Amino acid sequence: MSDAKVALGCRLFFENRLSITQAYSCASCHHPEHAFTDGRALAVGAKGDAMHRGAMTLTNVAYNPAFTWASDSVVTLERQMEQPLFNEHPLEMGLKRDDRALVEWLGQQEKYAAAFRQSFPQEAEPITIANAVKAIAAFQRTL
Repeated sequence: MSDAKVALGCRLFFENRLSITQAYSCASCHHPEHAFTDGRALAVGAKGDAMHRGAMTLTNVAYNPAFTWASDSVVTLERQMEQPLFNEHPLEMGLKRDDRALVEWLGQQEKYAAAFRQSFPQEAEPITIANAVKAIAAFQRTL
């Protein structure tokens, strides 16, 4: 945890480029004004598909013993984020684990590039999907 990583995570949480449609962000299902949920019985994915469950609240999520409706074996926020980011069935965000175009785009945005360097100073190439996940998880721990 660092202030820089939390700030980067906050920005990424609201970044629409993290979805297959580039029009959907974590905040699309986790609205701050709705206690970081969407107020729906069933969440809706980036392409409009209804999910099997509602979006869990992220309020005080750092204190959760497990992080999904479906399994108590997911015990870190970083691991939990794999489902909405990368799942294909159902498709939530639809991001690819190796999305080079997203990594390239982030690197071309000077504010993002600087924020990744500041958040992960020990890494030669800090702009990665894995580091984006770590930063978003750091932000979520502050909610």
